[in-house]
Amino acid sequence: MTSDWKEYKIEEICEVLSAKRIFASDYVKNGIPFYRSKEIIQKSLGEKISDFLYISENKFNEICSKYGSPQEADILISAVGERAGIPYLVQNEKFYFKDGNLIWLRKFDKARINSDYLCYWFKSNTGQKSLDNLMIGSAQKALTIIGIKGIKVLLPPLKVQQKIAKVLSAIDDKIELNNKINENLEQQIKALYNNSFKNLYEIVDISSLIDVRDGTHDSPKPKATGKKLITSKHLLKYGIDKTSANLISEIDYKKINERSQVITNDILISMIGTVGVVSLVIENPVDFCVKNVGIFRTSQAPELTYYIHCFLNSGKTQNYIHSHLAGTTQKYISLAELRTLKTPVPTKDELKNFNKLVEPIYNKLVNNTQENKNLTQLRDTLLPKLMSGEVDVKNINL
Repeated sequence: MTSDWKEYKIEEICEVLSAKRIFASDYVKNGIPFYRSKEIIQKSLGEKISDFLYISENKFNEICSKYGSPQEADILISAVGERAGIPYLVQNEKFYFKDGNLIWLRKFDKARINSDYLCYWFKSNTGQKSLDNLMIGSAQKALTIIGIKGIKVLLPPLKVQQKIAKVLSAIDDKIELNNKINENLEQQIKALYNNSFKNLYEIVDISSLIDVRDGTHDSPKPKATGKKLITSKHLLKYGIDKTSANLISEIDYKKINERSQVITNDILISMIGTVGVVSLVIENPVDFCVKNVGIFRTSQAPELTYYIHCFLNSGKTQNYIHSHLAGTTQKYISLAELRTLKTPVPTKDELKNFNKLVEPIYNKLVNNTQENKNLTQLRDTLLPKLMSGEVDVKNINL
């Protein structure tokens, strides 16, 4: 950091406000997307939006004529709940959002602040700590407009901000490109799966083909050091997000793995909460154990790995799973239901031909996923160092 870095309050460099309230009666079947905090968080983290709400074009225009609409390079910050404090940089898109659960930063002083840079600042450890210090409420965390306005941020000169944002966004752009490539590859696999198995087959319980079991249902005490305990929320399509997982003791880890050890090329499925998330285990070696997660032991039958992965992801199987959930307060799928999933049994020749077609596609998916993990780690390592001035952006060659 040099002497030309200056400190400003957020209210000195932009306008901070919420949005016009929208009522459930304003929702329509199709129209302008209307996002709650959940959808903005999903957009920020590059996740697929699980639900869509809409308001009419007329309602959108009515609101915008009085209050304005989110513009490109505005920032929205999730303001309520466990995931409060996640920032999203608005792209060139048309939408509106729910009041109260999002805080809206707009009309930036472009002579002093680059909003791309500010969004990355909010993502940094410094920014997240600033937001954490403002949280109110015990049962449910929340951020306030007044609190956001008073946050102090140390800013380098505008050109330095722009260069830092450009470095970080170059990494994010590559991650996004890989995600789009993966979406296309997944569509190819889906088409090959649908076209490869059209004959009449014997229908059996999936547990007659492979071992199906689940992780622990106990809650081992978190430790400062140890092994990662993975739950449904840590499952990715390919691999595991271990960053926020709790650590447990070696004793608890070994105890869980006596019954529920996960091996490379097994397939996991979430059993509680957001049920039905399918994850192909690409970690090698596997250094975690699982809780409330189904395990399909395809590592013991590698010729079935891709077939069962597609089967579990298929619309028919997902619909079946969601129609057989149990529980009232929190929905879940039982191990018995997973073991009795009805699956056709293709011939060995069909499996061989299918595997030959999809294996290089899966390899590309896994490689892109691994590259994104490396890029994410690089970005997250650079972020605090660039924001603090520890790394001179002049020394970074784009």
